[in-house]
Amino acid sequence: MKVAPAKLACAVFLTAVIGCSSSDEGSEPTVVRPDDSVAAAARESCQFQVGALAQDTLGKSEPIGKQIPIDHIFVLMMENRSFDHYFSKLPEYGVTDVTVADESFTNLDQNGKPVSWFHETKYCVEDPSHGWKGTHRQWNGGKNDGFVIDNEPDGRRAMGYFDASDLPFYYALAKEFAIGDRNHSSLLGPTWPNRMYLYSGTSHGLTQNTLPTGVTIANVFAALVEKQVEWKVYRSNLPPAAMFIKTWLESIKGCGDPEAGPCRLAEFEDLFGDLETGNLPPVTFIDPEYSTGIDETSEHPPGNPHHGQNFVWRVVDALTKSPIWKRSALFITYDEHGGFADHVPPPPACHPGDDDPADQSDGTFDRLGFRVPLFVISPFAKKGYVSHVVRDHTAVLRFIQARHGIGAFTRRDANSDALMDLFDFDGAPHATPPAFPQPVIDPAKVAECKADFPGGG
Repeated sequence: MKVAPAKLACAVFLTAVIGCSSSDEGSEPTVVRPDDSVAAAARESCQFQVGALAQDTLGKSEPIGKQIPIDHIFVLMMENRSFDHYFSKLPEYGVTDVTVADESFTNLDQNGKPVSWFHETKYCVEDPSHGWKGTHRQWNGGKNDGFVIDNEPDGRRAMGYFDASDLPFYYALAKEFAIGDRNHSSLLGPTWPNRMYLYSGTSHGLTQNTLPTGVTIANVFAALVEKQVEWKVYRSNLPPAAMFIKTWLESIKGCGDPEAGPCRLAEFEDLFGDLETGNLPPVTFIDPEYSTGIDETSEHPPGNPHHGQNFVWRVVDALTKSPIWKRSALFITYDEHGGFADHVPPPPACHPGDDDPADQSDGTFDRLGFRVPLFVISPFAKKGYVSHVVRDHTAVLRFIQARHGIGAFTRRDANSDALMDLFDFDGAPHATPPAFPQPVIDPAKVAECKADFPGGG
C-alpha cells in the first residue's frame, strides 16, 4: 500500500503520541498533537521528514491553518548584513535582552595584529568576501576569527558596526516590534543558495550564485498554486522567484493575457496602490533592487544603507495604513551576512536531505550561516520582544506552510520552527500601529559615497 508523504513523515517519528491528520489548512487535528517540548526535541534531533505537516511538527499550543489569524503574509528579504554589524548597539538603545558583540570582539589581520570592533562612519564600503569558501574561512571551525584576514588588504571594514544614529528607523522597529537574535542565514555562503532555502528549504546542492537545474523542483510558489492560494511578487528589477523557471513562466502567463490566468508579477511601485485598496493576495514577496550600486535599495555593499532603510520604511508605513493591516504579518530579513563580522558561531543544522555540494572540502549543508536581522511587523507581533530561538530562513517558509497546510519540502524545513513565539495572537499589541517618521537619506553621506565610488559602485 502506498503511504502518503505526510503520513509517512509522521510514521517515522515513533516517540510519544503524535498527531497526524489531513493537510486541509482549516481542519482541526483529528488526534492528539505533540506537547511543545516533545515536538521541539524532535525538531532539534532532525526527526521529521519530507512531507511533514506543521500540525505534526509544531507543539499543540501553536496555531495552524486558519487558527493563525493572518490572511496576508508579506516577505521582504534584504541583502548582506550581519546581526552584529547592524544591531550590536541595541542595548544602548534600550533593548537589553539581546546577544551582541562589544568592543572586546577582535580579529587578527594578516600581520597578526588585532583589529577591534569599531563604529563605521562610511556608509559605502567595498563588498566584503561572502562566498562559500570565504565564509567558511571567516567561521574557521567556530572561532569566527577570519573576517579581517579573509578581506585583506582592507579587512578592517568587516569589523565595522552601525548604531541608532546611522539606522534610526531600524532601531525603532527593533524596539517596538519583535526581532530574533539567533536568526541565521541558511548556509555559510552567498545570496542565491540562501534565498533558495527561503523558497524551497534547500539550495539543491549549490554553493555559488548559480541557478538550480530541473523543472520540477519543489518550491513555495508551486505549492501555493497547488493549494489554490494566490501569491504575487512586487519587484524592483530581477525577481529571485525566477530561479524556478518552470513555475515562474507559468506564473506570468496572465501578465500578457488575462485569460491565461492571474498575473503574479507587479512593479514595486504598484504595491502602494494595492495596499491602499487592500487588493493583495494571501502571500506577497517584495524585492528591492539587486545590483552593486551605491544607490540600490537592497543594501548590498557598496550600497548606502540609508536607501534600503528608506525603502523598508515605505513598505512598513504603507502596510500599517492599509485596511488589511489587522490581519497581516510582514517578515523582514537579510539573505546572508555579506562578509560583515558576527561574534556568534553558526550552529549545526538539519541537512536538507538532498544533494551535497560537489566540493565538500569546506563542509556540507549541516550547518547554518552567520546571524542576520529578522523583524516581524504585525498587529500580533509582541512588543519589544527578542526571540532567542535558533532558526534560519526556512522558519519563514514554515510559517507559510503552517498557515496554508503545505507539507515540508526537505528535512530542513520539516524540522524548523514557524516563528510563533514572536506573536501574541490573543493580545494583538499593535492593533493600532505606531507611526514612524520617514528616515532621512543623509546628503553628506550620499556625497561621500559618490566620491568614494565615482563610477557608482
